[in-house]
Amino acid sequence: ATCRSSEVGLLHAKTSECSSYKVTMQGMEPIDCLTSLPADPQPADLASRLTCVQQTAAWWKEFNATATRQAESCDQASTAYAEKKRTCDSAQTTYEVTFCTYRSELTAACSQYTSC
Repeated sequence: ATCRSSEVGLLHAKTSECSSYKVTMQGMEPIDCLTSLPADPQPADLASRLTCVQQTAAWWKEFNATATRQAESCDQASTAYAEKKRTCDSAQTTYEVTFCTYRSELTAACSQYTSC
């Protein structure tokens, strides 16, 4: 029971971390200046285009850092959950096999006792 309780906690952590990452990636919107750039810029537009490029570079740098951090957190939480699940599954299998063996031995012992 303790193992499965820990597993559930890690599943919640995984779900939370990976959901945050997904929301960030789904909410990725270009910054405002990109939507207003003319397709055929004139010489007078070049300064504002350069400013937009600089703003975009800063935005991508920040977005990349956030997305990378969240991806790493999601991966770490997923790995921790998977490892705990394997551990709990193995412990449960051992318990079930041991219990079935115990029951068989107990049933056999009781059968011998009633026949004596």
